[in-house]
Amino acid sequence: MDRWITFMLIILSIFCLGQVTSNNQITAYVSGMAKLKCLFNMPKNDSLKDYIIHWQKKTRNKKDNDIVVGELFRGERNYKNLDINYKNRIMEIKSNGDLHMFNVTLEDEGDYKCFVQKNSKIEHNKDCKLNVLANFTAPLISYECPLVVDNGTAVTVRCSSTDGFPKPSGIIFTVHEGNITRSHHKDCNHEARSLCDIKNNSQTYNISGDLTLTVTRNISITCTVLAHHNVSSEKIHLGVKSTITRKKEDDSWMYILAAVTLVTMIGGGVYFGCKRKGKMCTSRTPRNETNTLTTLPPNNGVTQQPEESNPFMGAEADGP
Repeated sequence: MDRWITFMLIILSIFCLGQVTSNNQITAYVSGMAKLKCLFNMPKNDSLKDYIIHWQKKTRNKKDNDIVVGELFRGERNYKNLDINYKNRIMEIKSNGDLHMFNVTLEDEGDYKCFVQKNSKIEHNKDCKLNVLANFTAPLISYECPLVVDNGTAVTVRCSSTDGFPKPSGIIFTVHEGNITRSHHKDCNHEARSLCDIKNNSQTYNISGDLTLTVTRNISITCTVLAHHNVSSEKIHLGVKSTITRKKEDDSWMYILAAVTLVTMIGGGVYFGCKRKGKMCTSRTPRNETNTLTTLPPNNGVTQQPEESNPFMGAEADGP
């Protein structure tokens, strides 16, 4: 019976230890700070000068030994045993053994373990897993069409975002058309690469996706990158032009109205100008014009006087 109880206690201890280890996961962001937990409770009568605290990181290659990333030797930082990639890193080891790592990079992701040693004896150790994330940039919607298009125009818009980690799953386009909202999901793991493309940019990822739609009404579009944090773009608006036929009819009426107005003004000006001078604007038949057109006999070189200046004109008319 005692053996059975002992066996159950061992199993329970292993289970609880596994639970603690799995829960001791830390998430940090690129360029931020990571707080790795050691959770060492130092006795009240002791001081840091009695202990050696160091942190190790497991290498990806199992054949290589774990590397030392931080060490506190009897209360003082010790750089002698540190891996070359961590000698110039800004870190801080607390009295409880916790490690604060600044300016986190993607290379820092991995499994860590702290050891607390006193008088050549390991007093405490703790596993910790660090997950590093890189936020994607705010998505940008690009297009090669004007913001106002003809009714029925096919438009292609592209959503793109860069420098994120880990790998995203896709893009969602949201189209607002009046009171109607439609979503278009671009799953980069299944759809054609021309519609949704993921590129490994050194250590981070870039993502882009296309959406083609026919514009018949005024619409607005946003896109969202599906990653560890869903980040959305700003909204763009696409409008539809008025019909071209209606514009031409309106312009023709304007030209006709301008022409009628101009003719009316010119006719009115001529009429009132003639009336002011006391003359009729119709064809004239004055007496002087009739006399002017009468055929006269040759004067044989004699200068003929005007009719009104000849004093004998009246006597000849009377006769003997």
